[in-house]
Amino acid sequence: MKKNDVVRLSIEEINNLGCGVAHVGGEGREAGTVVFVRDAVTGDVLDARIIKVNKSYLVARIERLITPSPLRTEEDACPARGCGGCVYRHVEYAHEKELKRSYVQNAFRKAGLSDVTVEEVRSTEALTRYRNKAQYPVANTKNGIEAGFFATGTHRIVPVRDCPLQPEPFAHILAHVCEFCNQNGIIAYDEETQKGLLRHVYLRTGAKTGEIMVTLVVIG
Repeated sequence: MKKNDVVRLSIEEINNLGCGVAHVGGEGREAGTVVFVRDAVTGDVLDARIIKVNKSYLVARIERLITPSPLRTEEDACPARGCGGCVYRHVEYAHEKELKRSYVQNAFRKAGLSDVTVEEVRSTEALTRYRNKAQYPVANTKNGIEAGFFATGTHRIVPVRDCPLQPEPFAHILAHVCEFCNQNGIIAYDEETQKGLLRHVYLRTGAKTGEIMVTLVVIG
């Protein structure tokens, strides 16, 4: 296989990084080369484009979904595609909990503790607005300072203010901070030029008090 090849895959499982796992090029007992596919779900049949070739594995992205897995959900309200913060957003929540339980079981087994019983994952069942803190990196754009989250494996910012996992007031505070910076000539720190002031906006809320702490991380 080489980069940009498109191959049909049947996703066998999801690893602890949230990537679908499949094999290509093997027959019978020979499993073939492992392929990791972001946003793929156990049971998916799909066409994937190879984007990285390594000696022992391949990385691919979904080109076309042929047969969606029954474990897949299309309920995805995230405005920040590509930020990498929610690798299970496309997986049914019940299956996500079972996946996480199996990761703990496997960790014990690898440590020689296979007799340890791992109970089912306990949850509040809240799927949105359950986090109480967030750290937003900022960057300079043609429209002024923008805040968001880093794209997977990079320092490129995916602009987003209202993350569905964060409390709603965070979006309003973040918008106000960006507006204040733009009106007062405050620019984001640039790692390449080493110029600028603001690096991150850190927000944290108290569940009982409703108070919100706003912290601006700047260059000293």
